[in-house]
Amino acid sequence: MNNEKGQALPLALLALAAGMLIITPFLGLVDSSITGSRIYNQAISEQYSADAGVEYAIWKLMNGQTVVPEFTLNGNTVTVTTEDEGGQIYKITATATSIDGSSTTIEARVSYRRNDIFVVGNIGTILRYDGNVWSPMFSGTTRDLQGVWGSSASNVFAVGDSGAIFRYNGTAWSPMTSGTTRNLQDVWGSLASDVFAVGDSGAILHYNGTAWSPMTSGTTANFNGVWGSSATNVFVVGNSGTILRCDGYIWSSMTSGTTRNLQGIWGSSDNNVFAVGNNGTILRYNGYIWSSMTSGTTRTLMGIWGNSDSDVFAVGNNGTILHYNGTAWSPMTSGTTTNFNDIWGSSGSDVFVVGNSGAIFYYNGYIWVKMTSGATRHLQGICGILGSGEVKILSYNIQ
Repeated sequence: MNNEKGQALPLALLALAAGMLIITPFLGLVDSSITGSRIYNQAISEQYSADAGVEYAIWKLMNGQTVVPEFTLNGNTVTVTTEDEGGQIYKITATATSIDGSSTTIEARVSYRRNDIFVVGNIGTILRYDGNVWSPMFSGTTRDLQGVWGSSASNVFAVGDSGAIFRYNGTAWSPMTSGTTRNLQDVWGSLASDVFAVGDSGAILHYNGTAWSPMTSGTTANFNGVWGSSATNVFVVGNSGTILRCDGYIWSSMTSGTTRNLQGIWGSSDNNVFAVGNNGTILRYNGYIWSSMTSGTTRTLMGIWGNSDSDVFAVGNNGTILHYNGTAWSPMTSGTTTNFNDIWGSSGSDVFVVGNSGAIFYYNGYIWVKMTSGATRHLQGICGILGSGEVKILSYNIQ
């Protein structure tokens, strides 16, 4: 009996050892499986986050912006760059980096064509661009129309002579009650229910989504342009160097440093605003003061628009087109002596200029070319609708 007990212990130890030989590799396989699963899930998370960066960049692009702020998703830090390759083609690079330093990059090339652009002009002229051709629209008026702005393709405003204001609801243009007979020169809004129209003899009107009402400007100067960065930061420019600024409630006069008539205004932010006018005048506001810039021309400049603070275009008489690269203004070749009246674009390689005798010119990032407008009247204002257009994915690579 004692011998049997003595033999049982070695047998048990042998069995245990054999079990350990089996269990140890098995546990190793389990550990490897868990690690592999974690790495796989992490890669999927990074890919998902990087793809979100691409989608965000496309949304920004459709809203006239190419700068995408860094953001965090699922614990991954996502950085995105959008490079304008010209010809309405953009390279978007999105990288998602996890906490442990691993990363996934997606590089996509997309084409983007704006398909809702409105132009207004003399004798009630209104044109619409669908991304392929310009077509006339029935305005229902013979008054000269000077400015246009819209919050969507079904909410567009046009203003003009004798207090004319028309609104497009996506189907037809109809007149609105402005409450004034003064000529209106420009219109801009921050929202569909926060729109400003400006014009002669110090006229400033505000639309709250229901009706237009006058605002007190404190001047009788003729206003020619309006732009804002928000509902609480709106600028108006006019004759004799007049510049006013509104904080959402009260209009206040600003010192421009010039007596020239100012015709147009645009900015990239609260502290980076440009104004243009007669005799080649270009002013820039840095958030504190307005200062004069060297334009290199004495021709009257009528309109200004930019893609960023280092990619700005100004247009004016005799086919004048100037470009600002963040350092200096330089002339561009337009190939015409036609007077230009306004400019708008969706990017630095998708820019439109309108002018006299139905002139519409287009810049693709390389050269200016004349488009067929089908109009012969002078064209005064242009505006594209943010968020509209056709996006095509040309390539999509995961790295």
